[in-house]
Amino acid sequence: MAIDTSVTEAIDYWAQQDDIEYAEPDGLYRVLGQETSWGWTTVKAGDAATTNSVTGSGIIVAVVDTGADYAHEDLDANNWVNTAETAGNNIDDDANGYVDDYYGYDFIGSLYTSIDPDNNPQDEHSHGTHVSGIIAAENNTVGVRGIAPSAQIMPVKVLDSSGYGFDSTIADGIRYAVDNGADVINLSLGSSMGTNTLKEAIDYAATNNVLVVAASGNSATFSSPSYPAAYSNVVSVG
Repeated sequence: MAIDTSVTEAIDYWAQQDDIEYAEPDGLYRVLGQETSWGWTTVKAGDAATTNSVTGSGIIVAVVDTGADYAHEDLDANNWVNTAETAGNNIDDDANGYVDDYYGYDFIGSLYTSIDPDNNPQDEHSHGTHVSGIIAAENNTVGVRGIAPSAQIMPVKVLDSSGYGFDSTIADGIRYAVDNGADVINLSLGSSMGTNTLKEAIDYAATNNVLVVAASGNSATFSSPSYPAAYSNVVSVG
């Protein structure tokens, strides 16, 4: 195929091949930030966490985002650990296809323009750490307290240091979370474009009884749906 072939032409070509199920652009997604902090009070999250003694104990939440600062003082005791993997031995001990994925996995690297996956889902942006703290910051009298302060956080890095990533890397991250024991997958990210690639990954999670929660966006409009929140099999929060 010629180097000057357009995306549309390439998709049309590949879609007509007998051994190709479908062809589509690899959509670009971004983090969905928090404009205000009214939500905590409005949904009475504090009441659920205190009055009803909700702690999240025994629940693994995969934060599919920019990664997480898993050494943070509010998160370090709540890290999910892949106990089937020996950290640092350069061997895929559990044969899951990912070498040394002890604390999770990085599917994108520092820049979405040059994808470079590795086994260190360290947050280079801060969004994933922020989201992880809302979910499961420890009740340790330091910093903040999460809604489920005893839940385990599985950091799955699919967005780069600028907060951007492709639906293909997000889909890989969702499947990784499902295959490695996540009970809940959090997707605080979005795009105006939906794709089969991402929908199939979400359906895979649903088939395996994993709850997927996604941010509905912060634009305060109803005319433009945000994906993946607009998919079926997703709990949309906003």
